[in-house]
Amino acid sequence: MTGALDYDALRARARATWSAGDFAAVGTMLPIVSETRVVMPSVDFWSDFFRTYFGPTIKAFEVVGADGAAALEADLKAFANRNNKSRDGTLVLPQDYVDILIRF
Repeated sequence: MTGALDYDALRARARATWSAGDFAAVGTMLPIVSETRVVMPSVDFWSDFFRTYFGPTIKAFEVVGADGAAALEADLKAFANRNNKSRDGTLVLPQDYVDILIRF
């Protein structure tokens, strides 16, 4: 995160927007971006884990079928290796995520 958020100002802005009836805007005005890390024993473990348990990855492998599975797996592993912050054989993969926080 790049700086401290003024939660009181954001809360006031959300209340004013909500009162005006612009409900969709309220949900987009308080994004909290955080950095976390995926830590796995290896790139191969990470690839197998996501291929087995993570819905979007499972679906991607279904879509490419047997003919594209090897290329997709190679692309995933290349991505992990390119972004890996570890140099000891484990995988440390930084990732950002956004939480939308609305407090009244």
